[in-house]
Parts: sequence; C-alpha cells; structure tokens
Amino acid sequence: TYMHKARNADLYENKIVEVITKPNKPVNAKHIFNYDKNLENVFVTTNEPNSSITFKLDPLSLQITSYEITSCNWVQFSNHLRSWVVEISEDGEKWTEIDAQNDCEVLNGPNQTCRFDIKTKVDFAKYIRLRTTSTDWRQKNFLSYNRLEFYGILEVPMTLVPFYH
Repeated sequence: TYMHKARNADLYENKIVEVITKPNKPVNAKHIFNYDKNLENVFVTTNEPNSSITFKLDPLSLQITSYEITSCNWVQFSNHLRSWVVEISEDGEKWTEIDAQNDCEVLNGPNQTCRFDIKTKVDFAKYIRLRTTSTDWRQKNFLSYNRLEFYGILEVPMTLVPFYH
C-alpha cells in the first residue's frame, strides 16, 4: 500500500492509522493490514451482529474511488463476507454510506479477490468503516477477510508532506 511504503512502517502497530473494531476485540488484530498478501493471514471479529472495522486516518483524509477485498483461505460457504456497507465520516459520528453489497457471491470461496468501484464521487473522509449488514455465508456474524485495501486520492496536511513524499 502507498501509505505503508511511504512511511516504511506498519500502519497499525505504529498507530499511523487508528483501527476501531466492533466488537472491540478482533480475533487477529495483527492481520488488519496484510502487506505481504500472505494467504494464511486472516482478520476476523468475534461472532456478533453488525460487526465493523473503522480506519481513523486523521489528520489525513482519503477520497475513496474503489476498494478491494480478498476473502480468507477457507472453503466455500464458510465465514466469508456476504452483505456489507462501506461508510465514510469526517468526525466518526455522522456516517455516509458510499457502497452497499447484498448477498455478494464473489467473495464466497477461498482467496477470492474483487475490486468494488464507488459509483459516485464522494467527499474526503478521515474515517472509513466496513460494516456487515447480515450474516456471513455460514449464517454467523463474523466480519472476516484476508486483505482489504482502499484506493483513491490521499489528502495530506502541509505539515506532514515531508513524511509522504
């Protein structure tokens, strides 16, 4: 990812990007960012409805144009994402839905990757949230993936420009 390469640091461990999960403790927090595309890495929350992962970019902002998800290395009809929304916020309180997927079958299998384009131009945001809206393909409430990446235009405050160029 661009931010990872530009800072030459782990975005999660170095708190460059703050991560907030619901429920509060994901099973594998160290796999939130999967830089090496290792198919054995898995991010998964506990089994609770409306599970979500929020990325706080502040003071950075991102205008998302698309995002890409790779499913876990699990058999078809496992705990793969089925229905979800991607939401953005400037303050972490008021959210705007920018994409919704319902009964999406493209990630229902091992190591499936799909890029989802955002259909309309959206505002720059300091918060990005992926939230489940129904059960997964195993009728459980896990939010799980192997890899998640957002694409778009990164807005960097002038005080931080030397760190990102």
